[in-house]
Amino acid sequence: MLTNQKHDSVALAYLSDPHKIGWRAYRTVYPKSSRRAAETAWTRLLKNAEFSARIAELQAQAAQGAVMAAQEVLEELTRIARANMRDYLRVGPDGDPVLDWSGLTRDQAAALIEVTVEDFLDGRAEDAREVRRTRFKLASKIDALQLLGKHYRLFVERHEHALGRGVAERLAAAIARVEGHARDVDDEGRPAGQERKAARKGKRPRVR
Repeated sequence: MLTNQKHDSVALAYLSDPHKIGWRAYRTVYPKSSRRAAETAWTRLLKNAEFSARIAELQAQAAQGAVMAAQEVLEELTRIARANMRDYLRVGPDGDPVLDWSGLTRDQAAALIEVTVEDFLDGRAEDAREVRRTRFKLASKIDALQLLGKHYRLFVERHEHALGRGVAERLAAAIARVEGHARDVDDEGRPAGQERKAARKGKRPRVR
């Protein structure tokens, strides 16, 4: 808090004003001030480093309360991902599902994004009976799981690169040339067949 308690009250009044009008916040604390005097005083306060720092501090505190932290986002996604139909229904004696929210917790309710209740008469005249139809919709579990999976890097994305026809043909030709060259050369690096030709002529291969 500021040393001057009234100035601190002005800062609080400014933050609580949805329109953030400085002179009006000043007059909240100093009601006897005219608008012109309040505007002048507010401008003077803003030039005070201590007062400006207090305003910034209060704004940061307000932002922390209004915006989810990263952990809160993960927790909310987890609630959606863990939602199960058995949290909202029970199986009746005849095996049919029966809506039952008597034990619904706040975490389970986080997955609900739409609830519709309709009351109408079924039948005619004396045979008519009152019917209540309740419909509800849950947030997508798949979307929540995918976001959580990406955050924890559970999924490895693989990319396949398709070579163009020309590139593939040039690559195959290069491989063929390398393999052909290997077949035309003996273990000592000499052209294959030189030893056989020399033997047929009764000559030893010339060594350079």
